[in-house]
Amino acid sequence: MALATFFAVLGYVFVFTAHFVSGESEIALGERSSSRIAHVALGYVALCWLAVQTAAGVLKALHQNETKKSFTWHGTSGKYLLLFAYVTSTLGFWLRMNYANQEKWAVAFRVALTGGSLLLFGWRLFPPAAYPPHGIDEKPTYDDDDNNKPSPSESDGETKNNKNDVNLA
Repeated sequence: MALATFFAVLGYVFVFTAHFVSGESEIALGERSSSRIAHVALGYVALCWLAVQTAAGVLKALHQNETKKSFTWHGTSGKYLLLFAYVTSTLGFWLRMNYANQEKWAVAFRVALTGGSLLLFGWRLFPPAAYPPHGIDEKPTYDDDDNNKPSPSESDGETKNNKNDVNLA
């Protein structure tokens, strides 16, 4: 997400510069296009959400060694932020551009960008089977009266401080 934050800020600098040069409003003041107003409003929501996510991620990393988990909402919020950003970006692909070289944003290019965003959206919403859901690698728990519970000799014989253990988290 640090890289996402970097590119979001860099992208905003480019957009701000382009709007400044062309005399356009940064907050869609005086716009008649409802799609541009929606794109600008959603874009600012996404940037603010990204700022919160970044701050929470930094604080989470700083307190990583503590036994109590912090910012447990951070992971889920980040996934929804990606979905939100894909929608906001896709809306922006179809805006009417106010510059002389509008033909550079031909319909085929917009369709390709939209397709890429939809693929990313689908991949985030429905991850492939190669990426198992959280908890799949955790050891199963058994009820005391469960007949399927392995006997101590059948268990994996895990010992504390085993140098061969690998932490996959």
